[in-house]
Amino acid sequence: MKKVVEFLKHPLSFPVSILAVIYIYWLFTAPMSLFDDNFGNYIAGVILLGIYILITFMAKAASANWKFTIGLIILGSPLIFLPTIYIIWFLSDRQFYGEYIPTVIFVIEMILATCYPLFVFLSKQISKNRNTSLILFIAMLPILGASFIYPIHFYPEILDETTLGNYKYYVVSSVDSDDHSFQSFYKCKTWRKGCRELSFSYSGFTRIIVDEQNNEVSLLGFFGLVYTDGENPRSYDQPASEFKDHIYQFSDSCNNFNNEKGYYSCESYTYQLNECDINYKSCISLPIQYTVQDYGILLIIEGNEETDEISAYNDWDDNPNRTLIFTYGEHPRCYVEGCEILK
Repeated sequence: MKKVVEFLKHPLSFPVSILAVIYIYWLFTAPMSLFDDNFGNYIAGVILLGIYILITFMAKAASANWKFTIGLIILGSPLIFLPTIYIIWFLSDRQFYGEYIPTVIFVIEMILATCYPLFVFLSKQISKNRNTSLILFIAMLPILGASFIYPIHFYPEILDETTLGNYKYYVVSSVDSDDHSFQSFYKCKTWRKGCRELSFSYSGFTRIIVDEQNNEVSLLGFFGLVYTDGENPRSYDQPASEFKDHIYQFSDSCNNFNNEKGYYSCESYTYQLNECDINYKSCISLPIQYTVQDYGILLIIEGNEETDEISAYNDWDDNPNRTLIFTYGEHPRCYVEGCEILK
């Protein structure tokens, strides 16, 4: 404890303290679940902070002995190498996509992040040997800059949130390790903790909708519903269709998932037809479904004004060989195997 107090009095500990506060804030304000990408980003940042703390301790000892400084640079080269590669990759990747303004901002942030440590290393309070301190700072430059830039770049942004009962729901925008933007849909208990990731997408979501009548929360995407959470949770991967002030869309479920075979290893997939009002404020499941063995089929819903019915097909209307699966209205009818009218 005494050594910790002595370390906190050292000028180099100021950036460490700031970073520690940042990561504590991150932990208690950003929704994330165990083993998801957001949690992975957080753990990687904490590891980076740990490397920074280790090098800061070693730098304090090295400032009084140039031989120890050289030894530090040699032994710590793997720790210094990784942040260097990250910075080079980050800048080159953004240049490749033509994102010059973010690149300039990144460089400015790097400079600002390293100004204080540079001043400390060159001050008389740290070392009488300015040349040795300058060499040590240059060697530590990547880890110093990356430590500050990392939480700025990877801290997730909450785009939408709502509350239903004892749970809070969030749409969170994040960046993965390949610098690709993605969004996650979380269900959390309290203080944004105990979270569970309900849905994940690189294409993005639009907003969260609360169905108070059915006590459900739904996530809306660009082509209709994405996920509904409630007594009967369901996901959607088919496009929505509008007919007579209602929205129709299939939800899907996996039957007899086999974890040993890998992702999407199900014996069959069941598609349930759902009907929502035009604003998605209230949705119900209709008593008709379609079960197939292959994943990734396309189901298209079309309305018929004359018969006041909707029909489901296995492709768009420009395909002359598409198959009619069922017709739903006052008298539902199935036309293919796997279609079932529920009682």
